[in-house]
Amino acid sequence: MDNTTFNFSEALTLAKAGKSVARVAFRDACYIAVQFPSINSMNTLPYLKMVKGPDTFPVDLSCESLFAEDWYEVL
Repeated sequence: MDNTTFNFSEALTLAKAGKSVARVAFRDACYIAVQFPSINSMNTLPYLKMVKGPDTFPVDLSCESLFAEDWYEVL
């Protein structure tokens, strides 16, 4: 991490561009990315997913995360 943090608006813009993002508060335990459906997906629209170790699951972020200013791009 290069110590550049930003708000969720910027994090979402990066995620929509295919980047992974996280919060300092997550302590490197997980990150957020967009899951874009493929032609064979049951889901027809993109959604946010959390990746935590080998597990990946849809995420519904808290108000705290949505208003946080400690988001960063995972490189």
